[in-house]
Amino acid sequence: MTRYPSYRHRGWALLLGLLACLPAATLADVAADDALRIGVLSVEPPARSHADWQPFARYMSEHLGRPIRLIAPRGFDAMRDAIRAGELDFFYINGHIHYRLKQEGYSLGVLQMINIEDGNVSQSHIFVRADSDIRSVQDLREKRIAYVSPMGAGSYLAPRAYLYEQGVASGIETEELFTNNHANSVYGVLLGDYDAAALCRLRYELLSEKMEMEELAVIGVSFEYAEHVIAARPGLPPELVERFREVGTAMRDDPAGRAILDDMRPNKIRSFVPYDPAIEAITRRQLEVARIGAGE
Repeated sequence: MTRYPSYRHRGWALLLGLLACLPAATLADVAADDALRIGVLSVEPPARSHADWQPFARYMSEHLGRPIRLIAPRGFDAMRDAIRAGELDFFYINGHIHYRLKQEGYSLGVLQMINIEDGNVSQSHIFVRADSDIRSVQDLREKRIAYVSPMGAGSYLAPRAYLYEQGVASGIETEELFTNNHANSVYGVLLGDYDAAALCRLRYELLSEKMEMEELAVIGVSFEYAEHVIAARPGLPPELVERFREVGTAMRDDPAGRAILDDMRPNKIRSFVPYDPAIEAITRRQLEVARIGAGE
């Protein structure tokens, strides 16, 4: 008599067959459930962010003894949403986003970025075409100003606060436009799409090493703003957060870690130190001056 496999056996066979057909990446993701998820704020294509940060991720993985999955949400809003959704364990973000998410209970400072000028603060440049009739920030009334994102620090919060300090109500007396990319802001001014734009001073100088920017002129330099932060989501084991802080802080003293940091110069990064919440006073003050509400 012919025997047929039971429905139960056929069900298992079907399931095993489907699993065998799954892409390798899917199976790897399942196997890496214990991986720490590190998010990197970037306005660059995700592939470039991965390339820039992969050596850092490997270094941290080796010293923490944990696999690390590097995630690069494209743009400020995507990063903020991923943090709020609990999709990231550690994340590299600017001081503006960190401050606002900390107020909401989503971000705990772990490491402070030290930039290539050995500072934990920077400034912003407000620039125009050199042949423009705009000679000072006072001439920006009724003009189009390009920022990268409303969640930017050096590319929005600091220059907007500076304009308000100078008596120019950005967004009221000027038109605010957002480019979502540093290079787009530069090209937009060069091509006449915008009357002016604002970028982090160090970012502006780094771009000038790769782009022809002789036709631009800086008409304003903002007050200092807080540099980027590596933060953690609340709820992680305290010992893990502390170990992450220790490893990140010690990178500059380790030849292998120092080599990785040296290659991160295009991202303004020189080293990391333990985060000091006292720096948040700078962001708090600029939010007040720029008249930006916590809920925006």
